[in-house]
Formats: sequence, C-alpha cells, structure tokens
Amino acid sequence: MHRPKQRAKPSGTKIESQHPHTWTDGIGKVNRRSLRNGPELSLYKSTNNYSLSTEALITNVIQNHPVPHKGSRQNVLMKVIGDLVHKFGYHKAREIAERHYRTYEANIRTPLEEHMKEFHRAWLGAVAKIRERFSPSERAIYDQLRTDHQREGFRIIWAFAQAAAFTGKQEFPIGRDSLADRIGVTSAGAACVIQNLCDFKAIEPTKPAVRHKSSARFCWFAAKNSNARSSGALVGLRSYRLGDEISSKLGATKKSELGAR
Repeated sequence: MHRPKQRAKPSGTKIESQHPHTWTDGIGKVNRRSLRNGPELSLYKSTNNYSLSTEALITNVIQNHPVPHKGSRQNVLMKVIGDLVHKFGYHKAREIAERHYRTYEANIRTPLEEHMKEFHRAWLGAVAKIRERFSPSERAIYDQLRTDHQREGFRIIWAFAQAAAFTGKQEFPIGRDSLADRIGVTSAGAACVIQNLCDFKAIEPTKPAVRHKSSARFCWFAAKNSNARSSGALVGLRSYRLGDEISSKLGATKKSELGAR
C-alpha cells in the first residue's frame, strides 16, 4: 500500500518557545533574522499597537492639554513636551504630538510640518534640561549609555524613581511591556534595556515579576553613593515648569530674530 509522504518537521525550536516572555499580542511583533551566529531578535516594534494602560496614558496627555483658541498653540506644545519627556522616548512622543495636533487642528494656524520642526527643537532642549538635573553619578552613567533607547529608558525610569522618592518609597515597579510601548521597542527590547541599566548600576532589582500579577520591582541605584537630589521629585509639576521654561526661551529667541531683521 502506498503511503503519502509526511512533511518533514522543521529543525530547531520555535522562536516563541525560545523567548516565551517576549511574545505579547498587541505589543509588537518579534521578527526573526538569520545572522552568522544564528537567529537574532529584532528589538524594534513593527506595529503601533499599545497596551490599554499606555493608550489611556496617551489619551490623558492629549485631553489634559487642549488648544483653546488660535494663537495658543506654541504655549500648549511646550507643556505637552514637558509632560511627554518624562514618559516617552522621542519617536513615540513625536507620534503623540502629531496626534495632539490633529485633535485640535481647528484652533491651529501653523502647518503641521512647521509644528513638528518646532517639536523637534524643543524636545532636544527638554532632554538637555533633564540631563542638567541629574546628579554627577547619574550623569556619568547616562553619558556612558550606548543607544537612544537606553538613554530614553534611563530618563523614564529616573522619573519613576523621583515619583517614588516623593512619596517616601525607594522601590518602584517597571512594567516591561509598558516600557516597550514608551520607547518603541518589543518586550524583548525593553528587557534588554532594563538589563543594560542594571549592568550600568543605574537600577537594582529588589523583587521579581509575578506572571499576570505584578511587575518586577527595582530601586534607583545610580544616586546611592552621591548627594542626589531626592527632594524636588514632583515630576508632574516639574514637567509644567519645564514646558514654561522652553516656551519663554523660544519666545525670546523669536523676538531676537525679529529684531535682527
């Protein structure tokens, strides 16, 4: 009796089973590519889907900063940046800023292209302002980080630590999938960023994650051996002040440019 040939089973292990904790529906696909040393994961998101908690955070940012009338766009943009710079990396913040523009464009005269150029310039200034607030040991670690995603992760987790310190706590949770959303990488990429920050002694793990229950907890290790400014940790108010500072500087720059013409 003739038996049909059975398909040969592919050799190797499924990528999902190799990385069971990095395969999350709705957070971003993990792409496989072959290199000389074997399979490697792409750490960049291939979708713009967010977790429910991140989508709620984005919605709050947009709703909390309305553009009430024509002529108020620039001041509102600076406050949006002051809010976003503590919570998101550059590319995700840029997407949110464009979404914010489209939400209130009925009250905006400036073209989107010019608006986004202004966003870019102000964002660089906001990041520089945050770096100035780091303690010497924090700044030393930050300047050693090798990638934008590592630096973005550092800034966001620094804000987590500041918020925890303001309430008198040393420990704080870091949600891997939430961090992945915020800096635009996969869960595997976020795990790498967290590990790198541990390697650089920026954070120290205190409690492991409990699957489907709670995120891993950490303490801010970067400032342990320095006179870190743990007071003044009101990140929310600080973000508004930062936005006001940027706005006033941009206004002064525009006035000087007009005077020079």
